[in-house]
Amino acid sequence: MAPKILDIRVSTIDSIINFKVNSKTKPQDLFDQIVHTLGLRETWYFGLRHKISKTGEYRWVDMDTKLIKQDIKIDAPNKMELELRFKYYPEDIQKDLIQYLTIKLFFLQLKQDILNGVTYCPAEIAIVLASYVLQYQYGDYDPEIHVPGKFSTGRTLPAEEHQGMDKEESMIEYCKGAEGLDTYGITYFNITNSNSTKMLLGVNALGVNIYEENNKLNPKLSFPWSEIHKLKKSYGTFKIKLERIDFVAKSMDANDIYNLCAGTHEMYKRFRKPESLEAQQMRNQRTIEQKARLLEREQILKEIKLRKKSEEERNRLLIELNHMNDRNKTIESELIDARIKIEELNDSLLETRDAKNALEIELERLRAMLNMNSNETDPKLILEIEKKEEEVNKLKAMIETKEEQTERLKEEINYLQNKEVGACMSQSSSSSSSSSSSSDDDTEDKDSTLMENKTIINVETDDMEKNSIEVQFEEESEPFSLTGQSAEEKMINLNKSVLMNDLKIRLNDTKNVEFETVEDKIHRKNLQQGRQKFVTLREIRFGTIKRKIEEFEAL
Repeated sequence: MAPKILDIRVSTIDSIINFKVNSKTKPQDLFDQIVHTLGLRETWYFGLRHKISKTGEYRWVDMDTKLIKQDIKIDAPNKMELELRFKYYPEDIQKDLIQYLTIKLFFLQLKQDILNGVTYCPAEIAIVLASYVLQYQYGDYDPEIHVPGKFSTGRTLPAEEHQGMDKEESMIEYCKGAEGLDTYGITYFNITNSNSTKMLLGVNALGVNIYEENNKLNPKLSFPWSEIHKLKKSYGTFKIKLERIDFVAKSMDANDIYNLCAGTHEMYKRFRKPESLEAQQMRNQRTIEQKARLLEREQILKEIKLRKKSEEERNRLLIELNHMNDRNKTIESELIDARIKIEELNDSLLETRDAKNALEIELERLRAMLNMNSNETDPKLILEIEKKEEEVNKLKAMIETKEEQTERLKEEINYLQNKEVGACMSQSSSSSSSSSSSSDDDTEDKDSTLMENKTIINVETDDMEKNSIEVQFEEESEPFSLTGQSAEEKMINLNKSVLMNDLKIRLNDTKNVEFETVEDKIHRKNLQQGRQKFVTLREIRFGTIKRKIEEFEAL
């Protein structure tokens, strides 16, 4: 009998791929075909998950069992739907993830988990993470495009807080922010202890945590992978060999817990061994791409800076030009008024001169008459001559005054004309000096040298026994240690802390307690008590294994 052909629909976070495979095809072969199609090389983080046919709950595909023998929900005959997702979360996102595609898929999955409530995220952190999403989607803030109200009813962060950050940096910063969340990378299972007390088992990249049934944020106990020597499943019981501790779970859950713990434990070991040649090649390629991207970014930022500077200079010159135009209009108006006054004075001066000339002629006539009658004294004629002389003198004085006014107006016109020419010259000189200063600034810019810090961890590990996992652990490789931070990173963290406190204060004023979830209430209580995720983990890891097992059994 010929094997069946299965129509497999595989969805990633941002795409869907269809495959037709033989029913006898192993899931591992299908997985290899999927990652090859996507161009995904960091395959060790990923797994295929499916929905159970009856309950619709998600389960991870067993790579060693044929698909048709697994309880996969079938929507139509010979049709299956699978999802490619991160199965194992990285300890240190910035250090462990290499490929751009891997970072993108992880970013999108984290975003989806937070939006769906799978990963709890407080409001103040959600706002900051949302700002990285906006930076990823829309790039740098542009006041002409990103007007108020485009994304929300109000601004929650400074508009240019992430200026110059590219897509990859935005995704990494988002993931780093999500990395500090209490429920980041934790898969929860319902379990009971020997007293049948219901509780939660949380599996993550650092180890196994024990939680109260209704409190996913605050672990009661924590067993790091360094303390775990062997994992075992049998008849619905999941066993971890420390001294010895048993977790009781459903048969299906016990299988899932075992598979997830075994895979996560293997990942823990993987990142404490020297990197494989493939990983080294990818990391070297990423370093080259990062350098090229940084150079491109520096060039873009330089061009943005120059454009901004030129726009500021252009605006300054426009303002100066407007002032110059206003001054020129005033000068032109004053010149017109002065010319009109000169014309009026010239007309008046001409009339005055004509009147003076007429009086002088009349005066000469009278004097001639007086000379002709020199033997006879005519008082009336003498009086008239004196009167005419007085009028002539007045007209002469008036002419002198008007001539002086005319000269003053001509001097004023010359002054205004020189002032107008000087303003134009100063405008041209200021524009030339500004352009020369900007060119000087360009020559002063120097390319910065990028230094790389590489850390290599060499760890010796024992071989694994069949159905068990053993590991050797290095204490100093704890991922939540804050030692070794650069001054720049500390300053960034300080700025983020200040921003978080500011957001908490502002959000408290608008918070509606009626809509708080259980996690919201626990988070608020943690803030009041000053509890922090990594500090709590350190505290609950102290003590002997025996004491922690006794505490677990006593719960």
